[in-house]
Amino acid sequence: MDKESNGQVFYPLHMDHVPEYFYQKALSELNETPETREVELNKLKDLLSADKLTTGIEFEEDFLQQFLRQRKYNSLKAFQCLQKYLNFRRSHSSIFQSIPDEHFKRSPSTELLSVLPYRCPDGCAIILCELGKWNPNDLSLEYLKRGAMASFLQPLRCPMTQITGYKIIHDFKDTFKHIRYCTPQNVLLIYNAAFELLSLISSKSNNVGSESISGKSSSISSISDLSSVIIKLTNSARL
Repeated sequence: MDKESNGQVFYPLHMDHVPEYFYQKALSELNETPETREVELNKLKDLLSADKLTTGIEFEEDFLQQFLRQRKYNSLKAFQCLQKYLNFRRSHSSIFQSIPDEHFKRSPSTELLSVLPYRCPDGCAIILCELGKWNPNDLSLEYLKRGAMASFLQPLRCPMTQITGYKIIHDFKDTFKHIRYCTPQNVLLIYNAAFELLSLISSKSNNVGSESISGKSSSISSISDLSSVIIKLTNSARL
């Protein structure tokens, strides 16, 4: 159900349709028409069937659509983008595996990443990252990587998010204790995931820092105000 606050409409995260405004946005910005969507999707499937890396693999259409939308329905560019994604996944297969269920029952660390139930007025989904909640004694670094990958990729299966992208609110409070995990290997993985993988899939994604590492408030007051509204809507949805 849509909600309004201060004259702005906040769409829910889970949507079974694309509102007319965002449909027109996809038409004008992504070259998306019913005919183009069908033709380029079939071309992409043909390219995948002919490639030795992907032949025989049945890809779900909503998964393929995110690559087509990101490349404005150019099937060849979408195919190249998908190849890079699959190569990354092959090179880092462990972080695409699941986390045992018991960690979600006993570890508060699994709450550090939240996909909020309401979107920004521009339609973007919102991911709240509170890294200070992470306790390495409760949740291993490997499981943290898996949770992050799932949290960042899963929202992109939604057509609305494929069109609008998402924003990430970073809360850096109490994170200085994790500085020892900023090894060259981990920093390189973050770089590859953020700038090579996620940017391939969603050109609309962007980051917002809600606090500095020292815990001081951000100087971007509009973002702060928007964040508070979103969190209020989130809290009301949980009641």
